[in-house]
Amino acid sequence: MGYLQQFIFFILVALPFMFISPTHSSLANGNVNILPPTNTSDKVTLALYYETLCPYCADFITNDLVKVFLSDLYTIVNLKLIPWGNADILGDEPHCQHGEDECYLNTIHSCVIYYWPDVKKHFDFIRCTEQQSSKKPLVKNRAAMWKQCSEKLGMSAHRINKCYTSGYGLKLLLQYANETAKLKPPHEYVPWLVVDNQPLKDDFENFVKYVCEAYKGDHKPEACKTQAASVSSTHDKMANRIHPGCYADNNVTRAQSHIKPKKVHLSLYYESLCPYCRSFIVSQLVKVFNTDLLNIINLRLVPWGNAQYVKPNKTIICQHGEDECYLNTIHACAISIWPDPRKHFNFIYCIENQGLPIKDNQHSDGMEAVWKACSARSGMDQKLIKNCYDSGYGRKASFFNMKLDLLLQYATETDHLNPKHLYVPWVTVNNQPLYDKYEDFITYVCNAYKDKDLVRACLSNSLKVTEEKFSRSPVCYVERRSQIRQRPHCCSGGT
Repeated sequence: MGYLQQFIFFILVALPFMFISPTHSSLANGNVNILPPTNTSDKVTLALYYETLCPYCADFITNDLVKVFLSDLYTIVNLKLIPWGNADILGDEPHCQHGEDECYLNTIHSCVIYYWPDVKKHFDFIRCTEQQSSKKPLVKNRAAMWKQCSEKLGMSAHRINKCYTSGYGLKLLLQYANETAKLKPPHEYVPWLVVDNQPLKDDFENFVKYVCEAYKGDHKPEACKTQAASVSSTHDKMANRIHPGCYADNNVTRAQSHIKPKKVHLSLYYESLCPYCRSFIVSQLVKVFNTDLLNIINLRLVPWGNAQYVKPNKTIICQHGEDECYLNTIHACAISIWPDPRKHFNFIYCIENQGLPIKDNQHSDGMEAVWKACSARSGMDQKLIKNCYDSGYGRKASFFNMKLDLLLQYATETDHLNPKHLYVPWVTVNNQPLYDKYEDFITYVCNAYKDKDLVRACLSNSLKVTEEKFSRSPVCYVERRSQIRQRPHCCSGGT
């Protein structure tokens, strides 16, 4: 009985403390006066679309977005972080603006956001890694970059790494890709900040003002009262300012000076069934999209190669037969319909990556199946491509009586090369041929670009070219017209 009386006494003493809200606990918050909890429906959604190795994203997260947590602003904000940025999907894999390390870190961020949904928890981790990524010199060990942060914040590195290695992180990342793709209007650069679905564009550093204006609740935080007193002078300073950012859709990363460095013209003259063109596209040229090189390049693909136009009967004879003429035309149609190099290169890469066999004297049904599969994988309307081909704009379905609009444009461009091309792949940088050094095109691009210090790919690439370094790369040589004419019905010949 005595035990029962003690238990009842304990309950009566402890009962008042059970109803003290932890939100108001002085132990939890020190001496900071916290506002009453804001109704979730009143909160303003603040979304940041970013990529992990964009220096402007790192600067914004580290020095500006952190203000959400350095004041009481977080009491009215629903903060969302979307680590995709200007990445794209090539084949089945993500390809990021600043290379494989960025894709890796984007995935790590995705895992941390998922496993630690408390925004303060995952923001601390993201800010820590962004501080690491902006250090000079760059941290070379990409795993060390985030593991230091997970250890510091008491987050399981094993759990994060397992998320990445299991492939689950990739699934999370692709969800962010889908979310970014649905932005209306589409993002133009990163950091891209959105307040209640309204993009702030180049005024993103002034996000506190927009959050406070969007908030309709009863408890206006101190951060908003302070912001109101200074917003007019701040906005006047920013009115004529374009913020630096990492730009999407082949726009260059621009500095605050408004000066856009002149891009380097990189052109590839190729034919679709030359095995050496295929190898170069799949193994070498793809590096443009695995790094931030695309920011400084105007990439042009010219699918003609060593083909010949026979004027008397208005026919085209391709070095590797009718299938090659057919695929050259399909490539030409895709380039015309989707001029963004990210889009049409994705499609061309997919086709070339199939390693298609060469068949003599026939157009194989397999060729059509391959490009249709690639168009579906790349999200390109195959009807547009087929209509281009069938209509005669690309070429007519009847091979020997076709309108040659697109292909003949490429034929003319190839014929006017000075000096003439000797083989394919034939790569030029600012109209200067690289000859047999074409596989080292990154070095020549970086040497031709005036502000290479802004480009990570150039900083990590050796910019010296030595004669001893190179051996002659395999190519498909130009054949004399008399040799080609001897082929009946566009028969394929040796490479």
